[in-house]
Amino acid sequence: MRLFVALPIPDIVAQRLMLMQGGVPGARWQSREQLHLTLRFIGDVDGGDARAIEDVLAGIDAPAFDLQLHGVGQFGNKQPHALWAAARKSELLDHLQRKVDTAIRRVGQPQDAHKFIAHVTLARRIPCRCVLSLFQQADQRRQHLSCGTGISVERL
Repeated sequence: MRLFVALPIPDIVAQRLMLMQGGVPGARWQSREQLHLTLRFIGDVDGGDARAIEDVLAGIDAPAFDLQLHGVGQFGNKQPHALWAAARKSELLDHLQRKVDTAIRRVGQPQDAHKFIAHVTLARRIPCRCVLSLFQQADQRRQHLSCGTGISVERL
């Protein structure tokens, strides 16, 4: 099974993110159920590893905090494959992510090869190289992201 660690997105934030979906012809936009803030991609694991990961994650203790989403970005510079909304820099989020990463490595999973970028994926399988500029040109949609609606993080 394919695993990742993520934080749920409140409905009000998800609604605003979904208002942004458009302006990039052919993009495969995420549904409401697919919206989450990614903390760590793990990849394909077997059932035993999945249970070990679940157990070690259940032991993580971190203080509650609030997050704000602000700005957009893309993965894949030469050939974009994902468009995302970014979370504002947060020491508490970084602390939680490091705890998650440490716990996952403790049960034998490899370190993530990618630098952590707190994000909510908005679209996948982007058909053109100009995705970010197309998306940023939709100023009206972009304003929905900086509206101040936050995400309260209380548990994984």
